Amino acid sequence: GDIRQLIEQSRQQLASAVNSALTTLNWHIGQRIRSEVLQDARAGYGEQMMARLSERLTARLGRGFGIATLRRMRQLFLTYPQGSTLASGASHPPIRSAVLIESAPTPIRSAVLIESSAAQPALFPPQLGWTHYLVLLRVSNPTARAFYEVEAAREGWGTRELERQIDALLFERLATNRDPAAVLAIARAGR
Repeated sequence: GDIRQLIEQSRQQLASAVNSALTTLNWHIGQRIRSEVLQDARAGYGEQMMARLSERLTARLGRGFGIATLRRMRQLFLTYPQGSTLASGASHPPIRSAVLIESAPTPIRSAVLIESSAAQPALFPPQLGWTHYLVLLRVSNPTARAFYEVEAAREGWGTRELERQIDALLFERLATNRDPAAVLAIARAGR
C-alpha cells in the first residue's frame, strides 16, 4: 500500500510538472511567433508565415502544430506577457492575495500561496495545465480571468469545473452579491 501510494504521488507530480512545462513551452512558442514570425503588420503575410511555420513544425515534429494551435500559443503570450498571475517571477514575489474585486460592495479576497522551490521562477504553476489556460483565454475581463485562475488553482478545479464556474458567472455573482461567502459556499458545494 505504501509503495503504491508513493508511485501514485510520483506520477501525479510528474504529470503536473509535464503540464507546467508544456504550458511554458507553448508560451515561449507564442512569444517567438509574436516577436519574430509576425513582425510584419500585413495580415496576409502574417497568415502565410503562420501556415508555413505550421507545415514545417508538423513535418518535423508531428501533430500538434496546426495553425489554430499556433494562434492559441500566440494568444497565451499576448494574454499573459509576464506569465501566470500565480507564477512567482523575479519582478514580483509569490502572490498571496492575487485578486481583489473592487466592484463588490464588500471586497472579496482569494488567497493563494504558490511556493517556488526551483532556482528559476516558473512562468506557469503546476496546478493548472495547458487546457486550463485554453479555457481562461476565453474570459475577456482580465480581473475575472485572474480570479478564475486563482480559484482553479486554489480549489483544484479540473477544466470541466473551471468551465462550469465560468459559465455560471461565479465572478460576476460574487462581484454583485452582498454575501460573497454564501456564493462561494454554493459554488464549492456544486462540485
